[in-house]
Amino acid sequence: MSAWISETDQVPENQENIDLEGIDTDFENENIPKSSIIALSFCLAKIIPSENIPDKFKSYLMDIVFRLYFKLRRIERMEDYAKVLLLTFQNNPLIFSAPENEKFRERISQIFENDFRRSKYPREQLDEIRAMLK
Repeated sequence: MSAWISETDQVPENQENIDLEGIDTDFENENIPKSSIIALSFCLAKIIPSENIPDKFKSYLMDIVFRLYFKLRRIERMEDYAKVLLLTFQNNPLIFSAPENEKFRERISQIFENDFRRSKYPREQLDEIRAMLK
């Protein structure tokens, strides 16, 4: 799923199914990368708070998402998709209610603090992730 998002920069800019109508979490079913971001968010909203899935696997998934975010940010024509991805970690009523959102973000913050703060990410990226999770 992350490849459908990250490889969008290889698609011709005038292709209709990558035309982003809004930097938000509203569905755009004709937009493959945005729909993939929202679907990824739905998956994470179920996996991350789960008590039945090992933290190591959750950490692995979040590493994929963090790398995807920074990859999108580095590519000028993909920056708006990075913003959409960021929005899915904030109060997104499409995915979960406010209490569930808070639990989701708390769990991601725990994973981040336990696994990523001493990681290979540059300091500025770590600070940005930390700010994103507040």
